[in-house]
Amino acid sequence: MLKTMTSAALALSLTIPFAAAQTTQTMQTAPMHNFMAQQTSGQWLASTYIDRTIYNPAGDKVGEVNDLLVDQTSGAISAAVIGVGGFLGMGEKNVAVPFRDVTSAMKDGKEWLTINATKDELKSAPDFVMQRDRMRAAVNTNPPAMPKTTILPGTAPVTTAVPSATPAAPAAPTANAVPPLAGANSFTEGQARSRIEAMGYSGVTGLTKDDQSVWHGTAMKDGKSTTVMLDYKGNVVTQ
Repeated sequence: MLKTMTSAALALSLTIPFAAAQTTQTMQTAPMHNFMAQQTSGQWLASTYIDRTIYNPAGDKVGEVNDLLVDQTSGAISAAVIGVGGFLGMGEKNVAVPFRDVTSAMKDGKEWLTINATKDELKSAPDFVMQRDRMRAAVNTNPPAMPKTTILPGTAPVTTAVPSATPAAPAAPTANAVPPLAGANSFTEGQARSRIEAMGYSGVTGLTKDDQSVWHGTAMKDGKSTTVMLDYKGNVVTQ
């Protein structure tokens, strides 16, 4: 028995270091990110371009680099977005110029960004519209329809949809859409009388339900006797 336990303990003591060694080896051989230690001569920082003035070969200012357009798949910079015209940011337009057309040169000890184009040529180029601006314009052009609630005297609130830029298909006509409306009427006779009186009527008598579950009766208002009706929505209608 002692010999068996000693053999098991020995096997366990040999297995633990082996497992630990396997874990350490796995951690050491795990793939690492391809970190870069320094910038090379063929690499540029985005700060070299963004918010920098850009000139033509004659040294005339033609605009400013507002942004860089990066291809999501390749990661390459496809265009420089140049702001042209305007004054103090007002009236400026964006033009997307192929990034290869933007060059860098040293002048008077400073790095200048240049493009072989005049300001007028850039002003006449098509406007560059960003995706976020297109989406915002689409929302402003076709806002979602918001419900509009109308409350008429003596009736329950009626909610109607405000038509959007793209009208929905017309709904099928509803029978008896004008009060009194047919439907399961849960008003008791006493509740119906109270509802009618709350609308300014008095002396409510003879309340009965018809085959469409609408309460009918007679009442006085402004010194005159009239027929009143109460539907399941609480609409009070005279006849």
